[in-house]
Amino acid sequence: MQTSSPSSSSQSTTINLYSFDIASTKEFHVLSNSNISISFRFLRPGDQSEVKSLCCDWFPIEYPDKWYDDIVHDTKYFALAACETGTQRIVGLVIADIVPLGNCNHEDQQILHKSFSLTTPVCYILILGVVKEYRRQGLAGILLQQLLNTLYKRGTCKAVYLHVLFSNKQAIQFYETNSFQYRVHLPYYYCINGENFDGYCFALYINGGYPPFTLSDYFSNWWTYLRKFEFQINFNNDMSSIQVSIIYFGRLRELVGISSEKIDFDPSISYTQQTILDRIIEHRPILKTFLITNSFRVAVNQQYLLESDLIEFTQQSEIALLPPFGGDELYKQVIAPSCGAVASFIGITRDNFEGRQVARLFYEAYESMALQELKRLCDDARRQFGDIKHIAICHRLGDVSISEASVAIYVSGPHRRDALDAVSFLIEQLKANVPIWKKEFYEDHEGNNGNSNNNENNTSTSSYCWKENK
Repeated sequence: MQTSSPSSSSQSTTINLYSFDIASTKEFHVLSNSNISISFRFLRPGDQSEVKSLCCDWFPIEYPDKWYDDIVHDTKYFALAACETGTQRIVGLVIADIVPLGNCNHEDQQILHKSFSLTTPVCYILILGVVKEYRRQGLAGILLQQLLNTLYKRGTCKAVYLHVLFSNKQAIQFYETNSFQYRVHLPYYYCINGENFDGYCFALYINGGYPPFTLSDYFSNWWTYLRKFEFQINFNNDMSSIQVSIIYFGRLRELVGISSEKIDFDPSISYTQQTILDRIIEHRPILKTFLITNSFRVAVNQQYLLESDLIEFTQQSEIALLPPFGGDELYKQVIAPSCGAVASFIGITRDNFEGRQVARLFYEAYESMALQELKRLCDDARRQFGDIKHIAICHRLGDVSISEASVAIYVSGPHRRDALDAVSFLIEQLKANVPIWKKEFYEDHEGNNGNSNNNENNTSTSSYCWKENK
């Protein structure tokens, strides 16, 4: 997740202090089209009146006061608030509850295939909203992703579902863009001002969950089978199919619930990237929305595939669907038609330091000052290197594993020299002046500055050392 803050009408700066565990560390964003940074925290006692005011503004449905008390006191709810960093005003909310499938309304129990028992955990989104002045800046997507990240870590929840008013086209588009599928039509589900309105149930399948196999799916599959049968007859059965390995990574793997499988392809046909995707979607319809609405790359036999390439498969062929790498979003935020160069630096965690085996790093920061310093560095870079267009900086907080990126800097400009020099300047100044510290955890047993058994970040490693972020 990346966010940007324009320094002028034609230039933008992205600053994001990223932490994986929202429950134990903070995460800050500077939203696009805004100079105000956003922090995230869970709801707490005392938030009831503010949350109630927001819900009354967002939704035409009244919730009882007890419900507002429950969501701030009962830890069974995932109740995350996005707040203005300075004022701490709540500007966005996501509230969800994980329940057994059997506890859902009868019509909602249709979201999962009958092979899943009624004890299967599913997540129901009760509230997802953003105040008007912060909409269309990606904040709702960030809140949703925080919820999904938590559910992916738990690994047991098989579906995320919600209800939406049939006329709320903007919300429907948002959920469809985020890979939710329409599942159930709910006649007269909402009663608003004494009048009944229809609703829809949308669901997102995660951790290996999948929807029921509907009658239309049967017809679709039979039609596909008949077309294949007709094709084989026309070619006198000379064209037998072969099975090609498909490998899924990241979000794609979570959507299908497996890391690899084999799919039939016709060895007599030359496939393009699009026809390969069409065949995969035919086999895995759950991927359709994601593949249409997200950027990703296709590799065949460990070589990236271009749209114009033609591929003929053999039994040894292998297809990999690769979701965007971490830097893709930063890259997208700095490219511009007037720029001929994008320079970047990505710092990753190495597994050794002065002969000692490093297990992981842990970063912490004086967040508010770090944001100010990063902004100042960007301003300094613009003054020193006038021929640059956009700047994007991302630094993670919390645990960072070996070979994972901890810091990324992207700079675009008309020419490469200033962009390259600006990247070098920014990383050196970041290391020297931005208040971020790292703790190195080692695999050996020589204590250094304390023993990790007494530390809240304890893992299997037994020694650590705090260091400057050099």
